[in-house]
Amino acid sequence: MIKTIQNDFVTLKFHDTYVIGIIHEGIDLETEQGAEIFNLCNQFYGDKPYAIISYRLNSYSFNPFMHQEVVNQQPNLISFAIAAHSPVQRMNFAIEKMFLKVPNGFFNNLQDAIAWTQKQVEKSPKRQASPKSH
Repeated sequence: MIKTIQNDFVTLKFHDTYVIGIIHEGIDLETEQGAEIFNLCNQFYGDKPYAIISYRLNSYSFNPFMHQEVVNQQPNLISFAIAAHSPVQRMNFAIEKMFLKVPNGFFNNLQDAIAWTQKQVEKSPKRQASPKSH
C-alpha cells in the first residue's frame, strides 16, 4: 500500500494500480460523496489508469444510478470490483452491475477481488497506452 486517506464517510487505500474503498458504517452515500472519492483518485493517479475495489465490510446505502452519474464518467477507470460476503450484497450487485460500463465483478473475499483486479489492469488497453510514471 502506498497511501491511505480517511474522511468522515470513506477510507481509501491506494496501491500502485488500484484503490480499495471502504465506506463507513451507516452512511447514505450521495452522488457528491461518490464524486469526492473519484476526485481523490484522480489526484492520486493523475492520468494513470486505475481500478477500484469496493470492500463492503459495513452496512451502508447508495443509489446504483450513481454509477451512471459518477463511475462511468471516469476515463481512466479500468474496472470495478466488489468484495463482500453477504448474499444480500450479491443480490444488490446483480442490480448494480446493470449500471456499470467498465468490467466488473463480485467476489466473496478481498484476495480474490485483488487478483481479478490485477488481471484487469494487466490486460487493459488503457494501461498499455498510458505513461508508466506515477
